[in-house]
Amino acid sequence: MAVELNKQHEEVKQERRGVKQERRGFSKRLATICPSCS
Repeated sequence: MAVELNKQHEEVKQERRGVKQERRGFSKRLATICPSCS
C-alpha cells in the first residue's frame, strides 16, 4: 500500500516537473512571438 502511494507520488512529481518545463518553454515561445506579452 505504502509502496503504491510512493510510486504514485513519484509519478505526480515527474508530471509536475514536466509541466513546469513545458510552461517555461511556452513562455520562451511566447516571448519570441510577442515580446510585450511576457
